[in-house]
Amino acid sequence: MPLFWKCETVMKRCVKRPAKLLQAIKIYLNAQKIKRPHLRKHLKVIVPSINNVTEIMSDITAISRQQCLGIKLINQAVTQMDGELQRNVTVVEKTVASAKFVEDQAHEVTSAISIFKVEKTAHNLNTAIAQPAPSKKKNSASIFVILDQQNWEDKKIVNSG
Repeated sequence: MPLFWKCETVMKRCVKRPAKLLQAIKIYLNAQKIKRPHLRKHLKVIVPSINNVTEIMSDITAISRQQCLGIKLINQAVTQMDGELQRNVTVVEKTVASAKFVEDQAHEVTSAISIFKVEKTAHNLNTAIAQPAPSKKKNSASIFVILDQQNWEDKKIVNSG
């Protein structure tokens, strides 16, 4: 049982106690056979005090309920934050896995194209890559792979642009 429920239960018992206390006082006074005028005098002092205690206990009970509501709202917020954190962790894990996959693919592509040799010709060295020579035709430069029929290991890339 949470602490605030125990506190609320204790407070409810305390609110009931003044009424029981008043009954006990009445019984005691009757048992002692105190005169009625004297009894009234004492009760006029005791009853307002008991009423004051009852009001204070009611206020404490109301405040306790408000605290319970506040704690409940805090628990909900923490639960939502935990859910968001778990979703963020999942996204980060997926991002890391994707980055690893892309890195592996890049290594495979690098390995695959490393067997090709680029033929360096005077035409290739004089051509500026950033600024291609103006052409009246709108043809894009093509790259052909020439395979030596006898030796498949010896491959050449020739720029036909």
